Amino acid sequence: MLVKTDVKGNVVETVEGFTGHLGDLDFNTKDGRVYGSLEYKAEEGFYIAIFDVDKITEVGMDA
Repeated sequence: MLVKTDVKGNVVETVEGFTGHLGDLDFNTKDGRVYGSLEYKAEEGFYIAIFDVDKITEVGMDA
């Protein structure tokens, strides 16, 4: 699950439903996106997940 919080740590929005491991997240201030490593062990594959933070608008969004 990817969780978007406010500056006080309160959950604002979430993205759920990943079947792999999402980690090593980084926020790019120039494009407003979060980049992360997404590992699918069953497929023995790694991908780069890209999230447009402005499009995460509610709790429980489906990945």
